[in-house]
Amino acid sequence: MKHVIRLRRGGHKHHPIYQIIVISKYKRNRGTFFKRLGFLNLTMKEHSIFLDLHSLGTSLNKGALLNNSLKKYISKFIII
Repeated sequence: MKHVIRLRRGGHKHHPIYQIIVISKYKRNRGTFFKRLGFLNLTMKEHSIFLDLHSLGTSLNKGALLNNSLKKYISKFIII
């Protein structure tokens, strides 16, 4: 089964905080996910990201795919 690493929106209407999660490619709208890898906060003056790189590498080695929107934010903070 394929997995996707993507952003899941949380927070308030004008103050979004995104969770970085690993979810099944086929059950994206169910609300359950396998693992939370970190979060992305875009509400602060300086955007912040917390990401467990070890878990990210493990998920990518197992065949998980990065979502395009998440690639954009990770490339700003981390050189891949």
